[in-house]
Amino acid sequence: MRTFSKEHYEITQDKDFFYLYGKEEIKDNLENTNIKYNIDLIIEEYCEYCGFLINEIKGYKKPIELSTARLVLISSLYDTYKPTYKELGSYFSNRDHSTIIYDIDSAKGLVETRFPKAIHYKKIADKIISKYQLNL
Repeated sequence: MRTFSKEHYEITQDKDFFYLYGKEEIKDNLENTNIKYNIDLIIEEYCEYCGFLINEIKGYKKPIELSTARLVLISSLYDTYKPTYKELGSYFSNRDHSTIIYDIDSAKGLVETRFPKAIHYKKIADKIISKYQLNL
């Protein structure tokens, strides 16, 4: 094990992992970077698979099929990655936290009432997310 001192912090290399003020800080930074990258890829693949443009899914248009797909994707991303509402909203035209909360609740209601399109989009979202899911 090697230790390097530099001003206010100490970096320690232990096998393949670096520690900066303890491993949690670096682990959090690595996970956040990977999660952001994964969410962008998930949105891109989801749009491609469902036949929507990325700016349509991220935007505010309200045709029923588009809004259902958007709600289900937001809900699935939240259930998997547990970002803050603000972080999740930043991927969807900077929606505020209350809109994200409403979207998540709406999507769960659509799936629970067995709305066919919601169930269809939920299966697509879950399949794509599982492909990119990290071992957190």
